[in-house]
Amino acid sequence: MSTIVPLIRGLRLALRSCVPLTDTGLHLQATLSEAITRRIGTLETTRVVAKAAFLDPRFKKTGFGRDDNANNGQQWVLDELTSFMRKNVTLKCYTHSATNSSSQYTTKQE
Repeated sequence: MSTIVPLIRGLRLALRSCVPLTDTGLHLQATLSEAITRRIGTLETTRVVAKAAFLDPRFKKTGFGRDDNANNGQQWVLDELTSFMRKNVTLKCYTHSATNSSSQYTTKQE
């Protein structure tokens, strides 16, 4: 999944670097470019795909066609990690306080 963003970028660059010599070639280039944009051009802005590309050490932010999309991918990863850390800290605090209260209860019984 992480290779989708760089592959789309490479496909677009390869298509732009071609210089068609005929009207048919120009039409084909324009049609392919439009089809890529319409069908798979928005995948770079999808959360799952953007996070996967950002987390892949081969690509990081270089695989993205736009800096905004790379920054969004980075922010989505940071938001998810922050959320996970908050939940984990809350769970540890709850477990720690539950352990302390049960040990106090046991101490009072004895």
